Parts: sequence; structure tokens; C-alpha cells
Amino acid sequence: MLLNALQTNVLYLKCLKLGTSVRETLEKSVRHGEVLEMMYLAADGTVSKRRIKVHQVGEVSFRAYFYYRQRFSTCPCD
Repeated sequence: MLLNALQTNVLYLKCLKLGTSVRETLEKSVRHGEVLEMMYLAADGTVSKRRIKVHQVGEVSFRAYFYYRQRFSTCPCD
């Protein structure tokens, strides 16, 4: 699945914007230096919330700093 095809609901200053693309959200966070909260689905099916700061958005992945692990990681966009 391509990143452009994914949709997310983003809360900006208590104003819900429906249908914002994930790519737009990631690119905006890079431009403005925003910290995002991301829902993470592990291979075993567990879900957790992660705080990240996105540094780079590519065609198939993005690179971000993960505050919980205190390290950079590259994530696929699908």
C-alpha cells in the first residue's frame, strides 16, 4: 500500500481534520519540527502509542527519532 493512499485523522489545535493523508502529515511535521504521536502495530499484534519526530520522508519509508527508545529508526510507509 502506498503512503499517499493511506488516510489518517489528525488533531490540530483541537480542530479535527478528517482525511488528511499520512504523507502530508509527515511532511508537515518535518517542515514545522512537530512531534507526532503514532499508533504502532507490532508483529505479535500488540498496539502501542509512540512519540516521534520525523526527520525525512522518502518514497517508501520515513526516518524519525523515537523518544521511547531514544534512537532513530526507519519505518515503511505502508
